Amino acid sequence: MIDVKGMREQALMVALNKTAIVAETDHKGVITYANDKFLEISEYSSEELIGQTHSLVNSGYHPKSFIENLWKTIKSGQVWRGEICNKSKSGKIYWVDTCIAPIYAADNSIVKFVAIRFDITEKKQLAEKLVTEIHSHQESLTVLGQLAATVAHEINNPLAAISMFTQMMESELPPNSPFQEHIAVIKRNTDTCKKQFKFY
Repeated sequence: MIDVKGMREQALMVALNKTAIVAETDHKGVITYANDKFLEISEYSSEELIGQTHSLVNSGYHPKSFIENLWKTIKSGQVWRGEICNKSKSGKIYWVDTCIAPIYAADNSIVKFVAIRFDITEKKQLAEKLVTEIHSHQESLTVLGQLAATVAHEINNPLAAISMFTQMMESELPPNSPFQEHIAVIKRNTDTCKKQFKFY
């Protein structure tokens, strides 16, 4: 008789191992299985990983409370999901989107944990680059704003002086003076500058 369920589970494991970083630990967190993708990204051999805990790849990025919450969740029988920053044997930092689930025995006790991870290092690097660029643009806008304020302040006094001068000239000149047209041009240009630099 063909074991359809067994064949299905085997096919699932083959597909999973080709796409994901898979590891199994006992109920104490000691690694009992690590697939090829885990060996590849961690740069450790199977012999180096088996019998160790995941502290071997701990990057030190996450606070102690982060790890404690992870263990509290899975030991209570719940599935934990999150992003973890790890470190390979050579010291290279890598990020994994992680899902850890408890596996139960017939008596409903937790006998092991299965961790399925996906490498998201490139995504995290792109996100960090984007944040850096946004901050850089924000700083540039701040500098431009400060420069505009300085320029506006420096231009304010000369414009005020020109306005006062044209008013004096206008009041001194007779209505039919040919200089009245020049005064009008100066006033129009001065008013335009005031509006552009928001001088009211």
